[in-house]
Amino acid sequence: MNDRIFEIALGDHGFISFRARPGHKYKWAMHETPAWFEKAKMVQGKDWLWNNCDSDINYIFNSHGFREEKEIEEVSEQKEWWLFDNGCLGLGVGVHQHDTAPRIIEDLTGIDCYNMSLYGDRPEFSLNNLCQIAKRWTNPPTRIFLSLVENPTGTFKMTPTDSIRNIDYFGSIVREKDPEYSFFREFENNRISESHHKLFYNILLNLTEYMNIPVTWIHNGDPTDISPINYMDKEDVLIYRCVGGSMGYHTGSTYQPKGYHSKDSFEDRQAMAKHYLNAIKGSKHSNAGSQNDYGRDLMHPCAKSHEDFSRKLVEHLDLNWW
Repeated sequence: MNDRIFEIALGDHGFISFRARPGHKYKWAMHETPAWFEKAKMVQGKDWLWNNCDSDINYIFNSHGFREEKEIEEVSEQKEWWLFDNGCLGLGVGVHQHDTAPRIIEDLTGIDCYNMSLYGDRPEFSLNNLCQIAKRWTNPPTRIFLSLVENPTGTFKMTPTDSIRNIDYFGSIVREKDPEYSFFREFENNRISESHHKLFYNILLNLTEYMNIPVTWIHNGDPTDISPINYMDKEDVLIYRCVGGSMGYHTGSTYQPKGYHSKDSFEDRQAMAKHYLNAIKGSKHSNAGSQNDYGRDLMHPCAKSHEDFSRKLVEHLDLNWW
């Protein structure tokens, strides 16, 4: 379906990014489809925001496969610009392109942001893409914003066509009969992913220090005893919690406190991820908030959350001159 975007892959350009036609106006992303949206309108009712406004979202990607209409060559010609990689909140599934955090930050500061955000929050992907983009910029960014995952879980598999298949709790529930998940259970029960994530974050820290570029780490979840934020005590970290911004944020769950903890079993962690299936299969939001706390996809943060986050980030950097 030419109007739907969902596949990320290792492209010929060297980036792990969306396999997308540059400049094409995709109408749907991830689990969204016209049929899904019609069902969502019936399930959510006539008071739902997306039943009463322009629902024609355009997902536009550049030549390197990011939800970004500018190319890195033109952005990096400037002496001051920011590189933005903040997972799902930066990607902005379910909201208009102009409502995503990078675009709002540009409006607030006058500083161009190059958006390199993907879904999945994998430090391995950020590391690869940071190395690739450094080969292409004319001037280095004056600041880098990087996502700090809520919980160190999951891994990925690359297919013969270089598509990326995430293997994690969310995926294990959607495709629970797939053979990879017998591996994944042992992988997680032995806490191997925690070691992988810690190593990749250590590499990212050393790489940006070598580049001599300041980094602000963004943590959208609820810190627990296994969160990478626990070994970021000397780093500049902004914590911003919002509905749809993390796996652990689902107030009202029987799992308290929120987020994954070291004591949780594989089954505990699987169960916590099930609230995402409400959006995908039932066109329902989770019990974390109201329908309008989410974007059109009923799974990721709404435009208001993008705006609130952007303002908090600018305040965090003491740049609130608007």
